[in-house]
Amino acid sequence: MRTFAAVTTMNRPYFDSIGRHMLESFVKYWPQDFPLYVYTENFDLPIRAANIHTRDLYQEVGPRLQAFLDWRGAHHTRKFAYKAYAWMRATETLTEDVLFYLDADTETKKSVPWSFLQGLISEDTLLTYMYARATGIDAHGHEQFFDNAETCIYAFNQRHAFAAEFMQRYTGIYETREIANSAVFRKSHDTWVMAECVRLAERNGARINNLHPDRDRRTPIKATVLWEYFSHYKGKTKFLKS
Repeated sequence: MRTFAAVTTMNRPYFDSIGRHMLESFVKYWPQDFPLYVYTENFDLPIRAANIHTRDLYQEVGPRLQAFLDWRGAHHTRKFAYKAYAWMRATETLTEDVLFYLDADTETKKSVPWSFLQGLISEDTLLTYMYARATGIDAHGHEQFFDNAETCIYAFNQRHAFAAEFMQRYTGIYETREIANSAVFRKSHDTWVMAECVRLAERNGARINNLHPDRDRRTPIKATVLWEYFSHYKGKTKFLKS
C-alpha cells in the first residue's frame, strides 16, 4: 500500500491573506489520514489538526536558503526560492512514497476521494503536473512559445527509478545558481526549473502524466481534472479571499 503526503510553505502575511483558506479547506475536504507538512517561514502556525505537521523552514534549510537569497539580492524572483527549498527539503527528508505539492494560494472546493488522489499518479509514473504554455516576442517581433509548468499542484513519486536523478537536477539548478541562465530559464523561478526537469525525465524515458495535454493555456488548471476539486488564486484575486 503506497503512502502519501502533501507539502506547502508560507509566511505569516501570506497565511493571513490566503494561506489560512488553503489550510482550512485541506482539513475540511482532504482524507483525515492524509498528512500535510507545512514549512513555516519564521512563524507559529495558528491552525491545529491531527494531519497538519509543521516544519520550520529556516531550521530545516536556513544556511542553504540564506545563501541563495543573499546571492539573489533584491531581485523580485527571490520570493519563489522559499517554495523551492521547502520542496527540496521535503524530498530529502519525508519518507512517504508520493508527495503532493500544494501552493498556499490554492483552495480545496469539495471532498477529495482517496481514489482520485491515488489515481492521479500511478506506481510507474514519476510526476503528475500541468504543462503551461509561455509566450514571448523574438527580435523580429514574432510571437514565440516556450515550455513551462504550472506548479500550484503536482504529485511526485519518490519511489520511481528516476526520482533521485530528477531531484538532483532540480536541486543543482538552485545550488549552482544555474537558474540565472536566461537561455534556459526565461524567469528564475520554480516553474521553469520544473519544466527543465520534465524535459530531462522525458529524454530518459520516465513516464510523466501531463494533465494539460492540449498545451494551449498559460494558466491550465481549469482545463484539467483538478478543477473539480481545487481553485488556484493568482494575482489580485488571491487577496480578495482575505
